[in-house]
Amino acid sequence: MVNYTIEHIKGIEEFYGSIGDAVRRAIAIEKEFRPALGVTVSLGRELLCEVIDGVADKTSDAWWIWHDEDPRRWSDTEVEAVQRCESWMAGKSDDGPF
Repeated sequence: MVNYTIEHIKGIEEFYGSIGDAVRRAIAIEKEFRPALGVTVSLGRELLCEVIDGVADKTSDAWWIWHDEDPRRWSDTEVEAVQRCESWMAGKSDDGPF
């Protein structure tokens, strides 16, 4: 669990939890403030995802943080991890944070 920054039209919110929970919070904020012109989730200065119209974009950074958060999600090899990430980003798998 880490601190994520959720930025929206009304300001900035710090969120402590998993990447999946942070994105779900961003989706809820975006729905509340619609049209919010996007809500972003960042870790430090790194943008992890943006929520527009209730949908979070899928980034490899978000997937890798989710993957590394919990040893039960770790892949046996880096090749397997890359394949899992690509499959999730392409919408072929729900093996990811959101």
